Amino acid sequence: MNDVCTKPLISVIVTVYNLEKYIEKCIMSICNQTYENLEIIVVDDGSFDKSGDIIKRLEKSDSRIIYVFKENGGISDARNEGIKKAGGKWIAFTDGDDYLDKTMIESLYMSVAENGTLLSVCSRKCVDEFGRVTEINSLPKGVYDEEGFWQLYKKEPGCCVVAWNKLYHKDLWENISYPLGKNYEDEFVIAPLIHRAGKISVTDDVLYNYLCRQGSIMHSAYSAKNLDFAEAMISRSNFFLSCEKYDFARKTLADTVGIFIKAYNNLDFENKDSKDRYNELKSAFKKCYIKNLKKSFNLRFALNTLSFIMSERLYIFTHRRI
Repeated sequence: MNDVCTKPLISVIVTVYNLEKYIEKCIMSICNQTYENLEIIVVDDGSFDKSGDIIKRLEKSDSRIIYVFKENGGISDARNEGIKKAGGKWIAFTDGDDYLDKTMIESLYMSVAENGTLLSVCSRKCVDEFGRVTEINSLPKGVYDEEGFWQLYKKEPGCCVVAWNKLYHKDLWENISYPLGKNYEDEFVIAPLIHRAGKISVTDDVLYNYLCRQGSIMHSAYSAKNLDFAEAMISRSNFFLSCEKYDFARKTLADTVGIFIKAYNNLDFENKDSKDRYNELKSAFKKCYIKNLKKSFNLRFALNTLSFIMSERLYIFTHRRI
């Protein structure tokens, strides 16, 4: 690109933990982007395989690559470290086992530039270990306000909430960070980011390649860590209350009941840690429920959710399909 210096610097943050089999393909897909004014911040979260050696070799061949090694702290900690080190006006994320189509960054940048937004989103495809497409999640092209985004989230939650199919203005991340030690980390931060952005531009171009592989978090067996999703939703409901978006707050908390019911049916309650975690979050749910009613009373929400608070079995019985 001849006008590389006239376009703003974009920081692409890559998180890596023991991904020697995939990391080179990931990094090269970023190096080969049609949008060239990039800094590629590769955060190695304490890998003990050959990932670090591969990254350092690639760093020597492309001055845009910045290798950052840190002690293992999880993906949230690694992303937070990348955000701290980002020097670009815009930020994108990539997981180290995925890869980008060569026009992804340019397409996302053109989307924000043409529509005057602070956040853009592209569609994604799931690929297997051999590069075969197993699923496509395509979002309708357009510019969405906050309410429109959450309507889109209902239809394609996975594509809307993840970090890595988006381009963010760096200012959106001021005083926002990923929660440490949590699964479903994206669910914790998406609401304040969308609220700050105000409007979001979406391209229907399918440009991010998400590798579906066994052993990833999204394919793990059910455990108490799945309740992090419930925690994220309770946090989101409280956030909406703080913004006086009472309808969003009620709907979010009502949707959380399904997460609890799934946990009720799948958790091993003989395990003290699992039982304590469930009870801790149900208590947080009750507090959020009462806060919702105090801020904006809604009879249907009150009665429907009360059955769950009284008893999971009562909720299941009253909501069974006849």
